[in-house]
Amino acid sequence: MQARWRDEARVAAVMGSCPRSKDSHASGVKHWIRYIGIVYGQREQERHAFPPKLHDVLGWSNTFQCVGTFGNYLSYLRGACHPIGCEAPPVSEPAIRKAMIAIAKRHLFQSREKMFIDKTLVIAMLASVRQGLEDEHGSASGLTSYIFLLRLPSEALPSCKGLPNDPVFAHKQTLIWREDGDICLRLLRRKNRAQGSGVLRRSCTCKGSTSMCAVHGLWDKFWANKPDGEQPWASLGATAARRRLRELVQKLNVPSAQKYGTQDFRRGHAEDMRKHGCTLAEILRAGQWKSAAFMTYLDEACMDKARHVMRHQLCDHICMPFRRIWPSRLLCKATMRTAILINVAPVLGQCSPVCKLQS
Repeated sequence: MQARWRDEARVAAVMGSCPRSKDSHASGVKHWIRYIGIVYGQREQERHAFPPKLHDVLGWSNTFQCVGTFGNYLSYLRGACHPIGCEAPPVSEPAIRKAMIAIAKRHLFQSREKMFIDKTLVIAMLASVRQGLEDEHGSASGLTSYIFLLRLPSEALPSCKGLPNDPVFAHKQTLIWREDGDICLRLLRRKNRAQGSGVLRRSCTCKGSTSMCAVHGLWDKFWANKPDGEQPWASLGATAARRRLRELVQKLNVPSAQKYGTQDFRRGHAEDMRKHGCTLAEILRAGQWKSAAFMTYLDEACMDKARHVMRHQLCDHICMPFRRIWPSRLLCKATMRTAILINVAPVLGQCSPVCKLQS
């Protein structure tokens, strides 16, 4: 009895650090066992699977296209070894590091093209309900994700209606309610935020679009009629949500429909904010990003174009006082040889250019 308790305690101690990652760990271990079964045969599978040997892990690495996936799966395999009292080769092993470099050099993995579900597309999705292309539940999940910049699978789908001071809902991942005329949302857990999201508030935005309004569009037309404790998307998984999204986008005749993903609601809202002139701090605060890493969400082509236009406007602004003094040809040559130093005062909204001509 004591030995059994000790073994269960060891498993609980090892796996307790990743209670929400057990499915991922199981997937990694199954992939490893399947590979060993193919290499050694089903009869020898159990004998060669554990403890994992270095040469088997190196052979396993050739089945991966993405170095990140291989690193994750190797971590899952190492995690599975701890409860049964054996060790797997570490990532720091020189041979494994070379294998990871080889995966990267093969260039077999291509990341998904950036797609943006912007305000225009969200409005089209809401209109599709009246056209019979989508039901109310599906469109509301997308609108909730867009308004609050949520990750749809882990943050929007678990949404539950209820008050935060009710102990019945204390364990709910995503809680949504109305307070003082605003619609509020609280995330129990959020990526890179150990204490959760805090209370996210959205006010009425009917001036822009009634259907996109958090209060009169999302709450009054969908959540207001739900009883406390209702979780409308609890039975919907990430794969099913992505499939439904792509089917709807295809019905709306949007190009490259199969490239869209559930993360594109969050990316699309961030891009809309950038287009409407929101500051870096405002976008960071809205999406609860801790750094400028959110820039990877934005449309780089549009940003480069905007920077190019701004650079020419700035050059014209600096050269304007000299146009009456210098001939245009001389001014052009001088501009090309000018080092421009910009002193920006964001608080005052002023820009003071200082020019220094090179000799």
